[in-house]
Amino acid sequence: MNKFKVTAVASFFALSVASMTAMAGFTTSEYGDGGYSDGSSVGDILNNFLGTDGATQISLSDLSAIASAFGSASSFDYSSNATLSLFDQNNDGTVSEQEFVDILNGISGLNSVDTSDNGVFARAYAIELAAMSSPITLAQLQTAITTGNTYATGDPQIGTSSLAFSGLDSSHSSSLSISDGLGNSVDNASGNVITSFSASHDNDSSASSRFAISASGALTLASGTDIEDLQAGTYTISVTATDSNTKTYGESVTSNVSLTVSNERGCIVNNGIASSNFQAGDNTTTITDATVTISGSHNTNDKLFVRTASTITVDNDTSDVTYKNFDFSGVDNATYDKSSGELTLRGTTTLANWITAFKHVGYIYDDNGSSGDSRSLIFSLSNNIPYNHSDGSDHFYNFVKGNKTFENARIAADNSTLYGLQGYLATITSQAEQDYIQPKIGGQGWLGACDRLGDDTIQGYCGLTDSEVTGLKGQSSWVASNGNYSIGNGEGYWYWISGPERLDFMGQDKGNKSNACRQRTYTRGTDVYDTTNSDQSYEHFKEAEPNNYLVSDCNQDAGGENMLHFYANGDWNDFSNNSSTIAGYLIEYGGMSGDPTVDLTEDKTYQIATEGQFCAHQ
Repeated sequence: MNKFKVTAVASFFALSVASMTAMAGFTTSEYGDGGYSDGSSVGDILNNFLGTDGATQISLSDLSAIASAFGSASSFDYSSNATLSLFDQNNDGTVSEQEFVDILNGISGLNSVDTSDNGVFARAYAIELAAMSSPITLAQLQTAITTGNTYATGDPQIGTSSLAFSGLDSSHSSSLSISDGLGNSVDNASGNVITSFSASHDNDSSASSRFAISASGALTLASGTDIEDLQAGTYTISVTATDSNTKTYGESVTSNVSLTVSNERGCIVNNGIASSNFQAGDNTTTITDATVTISGSHNTNDKLFVRTASTITVDNDTSDVTYKNFDFSGVDNATYDKSSGELTLRGTTTLANWITAFKHVGYIYDDNGSSGDSRSLIFSLSNNIPYNHSDGSDHFYNFVKGNKTFENARIAADNSTLYGLQGYLATITSQAEQDYIQPKIGGQGWLGACDRLGDDTIQGYCGLTDSEVTGLKGQSSWVASNGNYSIGNGEGYWYWISGPERLDFMGQDKGNKSNACRQRTYTRGTDVYDTTNSDQSYEHFKEAEPNNYLVSDCNQDAGGENMLHFYANGDWNDFSNNSSTIAGYLIEYGGMSGDPTVDLTEDKTYQIATEGQFCAHQ
């Protein structure tokens, strides 16, 4: 094997072939054609790098070739790169990484060659040596070795194999314990890696879009994703980390991380809804909008959501959550109102599609124990507020925004229907009804009650006939008998004028007459609203109301305040027919004689022990 032209010196011939071969570690045939000016040391290979003493210089392109080869294999066939033959210690026609670093380590004057780990730095050294420029010097060789020692030669590491996210975590972010090829941790920003991942879950086809990996190497929820958007159980996160140091082999590692998702607040997702639960009359093809409502009081930590939504946004002001882009058809979007406990689903579609949508609704509840061992939801084929009324039927409420006179609001309500159910200005006849509706209404608005019905103008505003007024309970005593209170015309006698309770006597307020615009005043904290002989005794008037405040220059003939409304906090008050501060009116459906037989709601009560799951579910 002819490798190098040898410049002979006297000392060369003085040594035996055997002894020189032993010293150099080469075979006899290699030594016989060797290129050393002094065969007493492998360090004489330095001459082949420097091209001195007549030695054939090692080709930089040959070094580049072996550098490239070491990127994919631990040895190199140098048959096309003859100047690399002197690195072949065992004369097998190849140069291994270990042979390469061992030969470099033996060069006289060359320091800090790392020969560990089967010659792992061979590629780094070859890359840097190939980058030298002529004339080659020992200083350049040393720089190449020193620079080679800075290479990230190792594989990155992913130290975490399992994680858990739960609904009670302050943040859903957990370190993956990633380090780079130099062993530097990404957690403290000293490590340099590029990460990628994919995620899978048996019941979540959008798993990969749910997560992200932060710059500090932590697994987090993707922007816009909440813990409730995940499926319960185990996600498999396949994480790949690639070293990205400036001097690097660019090694990669892939590891599967098991993520367990749970939610200690509790979650119900198997809601058991079916088409047979509803009767929408003849219309089963073009049903517009639906709601799911938490029945009774609810905790603000509670949440209704829609699984499979790929777009989820949160209103920064109200914390309302809107869901869009589902894997089922017919529903445009859904919004959960945190304050009211209502999930409103919007769209016009078939009954079958609404059932599918209902089946995708999940309920995350607070488990502080205040609500006992069960939770209840009302599923409704309407965006009106459903309520299980004490009369045994389902009633629905719709707050219509806009400033209308009481008279116009009453007429609009009377002209409205819901699946054939007759609408009317709402009548609230119990504390339970008040408590249920109060957080779900959108501002102050009209209710269906009036006083002073003996006045023809007020009678007209409130929609009563003369004969109806004549027959009102208490009509014979409308002239007040409590001393100085004597306005007449039924002032202070309140009646429901709409719905099933139409013409029912509510009660009489007995505030004292005032000389100011307020026609009646009250001793603070004293209840002077008399419900003796009332048909409907429930009331929720604000303290010192109703007071028949005269809104037009204290002129009683202008009408005063004779119509019932509620404030945004639910308190009742009297206003004039054309009050400018009214924000809308509340329509109620249900309970009227002549209403068709429909079943628009399904109440579901879930026992926590058997039907509640600890989960986070999308």
